[in-house]
Formats: sequence, structure tokens, C-alpha cells
Amino acid sequence: MSKRTPLLEGRLGYRVKRFERALRASMETALRGAGISAPQYATLVALEAHPGSSNATLSRICFVTPQAMNELIQGLEAGSLVERVGVDVDRREIALQLTDEGRRRLTAGHKQVLEVEATALAPLSEEQRRSFLDHLDACSATLEGGRRKKRAIRKPARRGRSRRPA
Repeated sequence: MSKRTPLLEGRLGYRVKRFERALRASMETALRGAGISAPQYATLVALEAHPGSSNATLSRICFVTPQAMNELIQGLEAGSLVERVGVDVDRREIALQLTDEGRRRLTAGHKQVLEVEATALAPLSEEQRRSFLDHLDACSATLEGGRRKKRAIRKPARRGRSRRPA
């Protein structure tokens, strides 16, 4: 029998990470049938919601670094799930779009992920599910708002030299 540290198990970050790891592992297993990984699925979902997005935009949406997104996109391109298309306004910018195969795999992935989410929320009543998700959103918004406030409070950069009165 393993002894667990109550202090650790009671911490919010530990609980959120434990849930995230369990959800991710379940999604990875379920998505094998669609032939994609959880990060690939997230990228395809983001591209479905925001067609024509750039690598940089997708990296922000999916909470990964631009370098990690670049690797994901390369893998998705190699599997013919996404393709790059030029943007008329700025020929240097490259937009991404789903291919027919990408849409097919994404549709299969949606089915699998919805089943995983239903399993994860199964212990909760419909009202508890809505409340749980609303609370998650509220907590995220609070912390995200706190970061914005801290950035806004930073002292502005000094312009030029200030002279002290003599």
C-alpha cells in the first residue's frame, strides 16, 4: 500500500494536473482509432474553428510554443492532414487549412473525444456538469485577468534622462 502525502493531494495544481494527465492518456488511447495524437487532434480542432490560421496563431490557441506547433504542423503535413496556402494580402504569410483526409480523421476523433469526455463527467449529474465547467471557466478567467492587471500595472519605461533638482 502506498502512502500518499495529504498536503500534495489536497493542492489545486496537483488535482488539476492529475485530471489533465488522466484525460490526456484516455484521449491518446481513444484517438489511436482515428490515427492521430491528442496534440494533433487539438491542432486540427483549432484549425477547424479558425480556418486559414498561421502557425503562430495556432500555437497560441493550443497553448504550445511556436517551435512545438511547427513540429506538429510538419507531422500533419506529412500525413496529408493539413496543407499550406498563400495569403493574397501578404505573400510571406502562410495560412493552413484542413485537407479532406484531415477532416475525415478529425470527424473520427470528435466521436472518440466526446466519449472520453462523457466518461470523465459520468459521475456528475447534468446540473453538476454545467456547474463544474462554469466554475473551471470562472477560475481560469480570474487568473487570466490577474495576469493582465499585473502587466498593466508595470511602470512605464522611462523616456530620456530625468534630472534631479539641484
